[in-house]
Amino acid sequence: MRRRQTRMLQRRFPRLTDASSYAVVIVLAIVLAACSGPDVQEPTPASEATPATSPAPGDVPATTPSPDAPVAPSPPPTIVPSPTPSPSPTAMPTPTPPPGGYDSNVGSDAETYTYPAVAEFFPDGLDYQMASHQLAQRPWFPTEPTLVLPKYYADSIDREPASGPSPTEDELVAGLRSFLERRFPNDPERVDGALALLTDERMLATVDDARLRIALVALTGTLAEPVIEHVLNEFLLLEFADLDGDRHAESTTVVDANGVPVQKVRISSRLQHEHVLLLSVLLSRELIHDDDSTSLDEERIAAMIAPIVHMQQLLVAPAIVDEPTLLAQYANTMTLARLSPALSNRMTVRDVGTVLPGSDRPVTSFIDRVDSDLVQQGLPESSGASPLLRTLLVALAERGAAVPEAPAFDSATIDIIERNHAPLGPVELVAVGCIMRLDIPICAHPPQAQAPAITGLALLDIDGEPLRFLSADEHTYFDGNTLIHGALVVTGDPDDTVASVTLDVVENGDVIATGALATELPQRGFGNDRTLQVGTGDLLFMIASSQFAGIDREQDATLSLRV
Repeated sequence: MRRRQTRMLQRRFPRLTDASSYAVVIVLAIVLAACSGPDVQEPTPASEATPATSPAPGDVPATTPSPDAPVAPSPPPTIVPSPTPSPSPTAMPTPTPPPGGYDSNVGSDAETYTYPAVAEFFPDGLDYQMASHQLAQRPWFPTEPTLVLPKYYADSIDREPASGPSPTEDELVAGLRSFLERRFPNDPERVDGALALLTDERMLATVDDARLRIALVALTGTLAEPVIEHVLNEFLLLEFADLDGDRHAESTTVVDANGVPVQKVRISSRLQHEHVLLLSVLLSRELIHDDDSTSLDEERIAAMIAPIVHMQQLLVAPAIVDEPTLLAQYANTMTLARLSPALSNRMTVRDVGTVLPGSDRPVTSFIDRVDSDLVQQGLPESSGASPLLRTLLVALAERGAAVPEAPAFDSATIDIIERNHAPLGPVELVAVGCIMRLDIPICAHPPQAQAPAITGLALLDIDGEPLRFLSADEHTYFDGNTLIHGALVVTGDPDDTVASVTLDVVENGDVIATGALATELPQRGFGNDRTLQVGTGDLLFMIASSQFAGIDREQDATLSLRV
C-alpha cells in the first residue's frame, strides 16, 4: 500500500558562468509504503483540513527570495507526534437495561452480529453499561465541523455535489460486493442474492441508471431493505432529472402508457456522481412516499428513518462520513441531529434545547430541523396508512413493542419510531458518534485515521535551515548526491510497520528523480500510540544527481505536483 504526502518548494536558482544551472520549481513528494494493513480511503489532504492561516507541517513559504538575500537564522523545526487519545474512564455508574430487555440490536438479525466499525473502534469490546453511560453524557459536540453543513457551523466549509466522472458500472458493482461482503461476512448467499437484483427484469424495467440500481441494492441489510422489493413490486420509476432550485429529490404520481398511475421518484441530476451509499440514504427517505398525498408528519417520519440507514451504513463503511461533498454534509448533519439529543439511552425527536450542539443557529428539535427544509407550504399535519410504513416499523420494533395493523403518517407513528430503534443499540450509537468524530471520551483511533500517513514533515538544508533551494543539476559534491535533511512523523495501525520512504521529483507527471532514505527506519510497529518518527533533523534523503542529467538546461523548468 502506498500513501503520499506532498510539499511544494518553489525557488529560483541564479545562472552562473555556464549554461548548466537554471531556474526551477521543485515538487517534493514523500511516499510512504507500509508492509501490512488494509486499504482504506485516502486521508483528507492538509490543504483541506488545515485553515489557510496555519501552514501544514513542513510547508515552505511560497514567495521567492532574491538569490543574494540573507536568510534569517531559525532553529530546526520540532517534530511533534500526534496527540494520544484520552484514556478510557475506569469507573462509572452501571445502568440497568429498561423493561422489555432492550439491548444492542434486540429484535433484529443484528442481535448476534457485530458491525465492523464497532469491532474496529473497540477491539476489546464495549458493553451495554459503558455505552449507556456514554449516551447519558450527551449532547456530543462535533470536533470536525467540516463534516456538517456550514449553515449551522461557521467553521465548516461549503461543499459542492460530487463532480464526475463516476466510477464505471463494473467498479461500482465491485464496490457494492465489497460492502455487502463486509456486512455479511459469513453469508455469501445473501451477498449473491442482493447482487442478482441488479439484473432482475423488474429492476431493469423501472430503474434505467446503473448508479441508482446499485444505490437501491445497497439498502440490503439496513432498516430500509424492504424499500427494494417495494420498488420492484410496485414498479416505481426511479431516475435522475433536473429539478428546480436546490431540491435533492421529489416524488410524484404519473400515468404510464397503460393509463395506470405509478409513482416516480426523481433524484436531482446534480447528485448523480455522489457516492452510491449516500444516494441510497436519500432513496430510503424519498421512496417512503408512495402517492401524491403527503403531510408534515410523512415528511418528518421519512426524515427520521433516513439517518438510521446512514448510521447502519457508516458502521459498515465508516469512510463515507469523510466524502467531501454536499450530500455527505447533509446526511451527516441530519444524523447528528438525530443522534445527539439526550433522552436516556435513546434518540428523541422532541424539543431538547439543541440538537446540533455548538451550532451557530440553534435548532431545538429534530422535527424543527426537518420542517426548516420543507419546500411545500400548507401541508396537512398527517396523512393515511401505508403498508410499507408498517413493514419499516416492524423492523424498528424492539422486543415486546406493538405495531398497529395500519399505521398512518401521524404523531402516533412518530412516537413509535422515537421509542424503538432495534437495529441500533447503545453500543452502535456510540460507535457512530466515534465515526462522526464527536467528543466522546472513549473514542480512540477512528478507522479512517488508521491508514499509514505522514502527519509531520520538516525538510532542512545542510546547515539546518528550512529547505529553500535544491540543486537539480548533475554534480560531484558529496559523491554526486544532493542531500536533504529533516524528519517526519508517520501514523498508522498498531501492527503496521514502515517498509520504505522515498522522495520523488516529478516533471509533467513523470518521476525524473527519486531520493533514497538515508537514515534507518524504526525497527518496530506503530504501537499503541500509532506514531513513528523517521529522522531527527540530520541527513534524511540522498538524490543521486546523475538522475538530473537529462533535464533541459537551456531554460527555466517547472516540475509539477502529481496527486
